[in-house]
Amino acid sequence: MYEKPSVHWQNAASPLALSSQAGIRDEAEYARDLLGQLRGFAHLQQSHDSRAMQAYVISGTSSPGDILSFVWLADLCGIDITRLVPVPLFESIASLRDSTQICRAIWSDESYSKLLDLRDAFRK
Repeated sequence: MYEKPSVHWQNAASPLALSSQAGIRDEAEYARDLLGQLRGFAHLQQSHDSRAMQAYVISGTSSPGDILSFVWLADLCGIDITRLVPVPLFESIASLRDSTQICRAIWSDESYSKLLDLRDAFRK
């Protein structure tokens, strides 16, 4: 799967933040669609071999939150995140320059570090 990180941030936003924006119906519909896609992905993941669907490309990654919000939403939707590696795609010069710091930040994040440990245990 391939998704822009802004989609994850928008859909992880609180309902109050969404309700203050014009076009709430479109935002809510978009959020429902994304969550439905992620739930569908979880269903496919459960019905296929563990070697299937191992990566999720996050297009336009520009901050640690882009990756961490995807992990949160994936877990919320039932995706076995120990079987799926989020792959940040740094597409701008600025994000390429910041990529080392972004990766260090997620790798040092306590919850993401636990995920890496679980993924390592799953692969053994």
